[in-house]
Amino acid sequence: MYVKLIATLLFLVILIGPFFNKTYTYSGEEYPWTAELSVTQTYYGFETQEFVLTYIGENMNRVGDIDYSLKSVYSFGGAYYQLDENGTITHSVDNMTIIGKISEDTNIIVTVGWEDEQVKFNLQRK
Repeated sequence: MYVKLIATLLFLVILIGPFFNKTYTYSGEEYPWTAELSVTQTYYGFETQEFVLTYIGENMNRVGDIDYSLKSVYSFGGAYYQLDENGTITHSVDNMTIIGKISEDTNIIVTVGWEDEQVKFNLQRK
């Protein structure tokens, strides 16, 4: 009897867990860049972040290597990235959030460096 009850409860948790996912979207701009970060947190404690950085300037061919970082609850970024044919860089991160999760009021700072230039701007929740 207890085994059936536990199995049924476990099944229900697995079945309805995805309905409790949270998704936050943040965006910001500092010429010549726009950025968007989409964060999905699952009921099971995982967090997926997809970051899209887009060049909106005049001459995409002279941008060269791009370094960027995102700073919030934790940080990620990269160096020596190249823009794709649409002028974007996409970076995804999947992790188990033990230390901290991004929330709806998290301060997120983007820093982008290219050539001899650098911009820094905040992302705001949409």
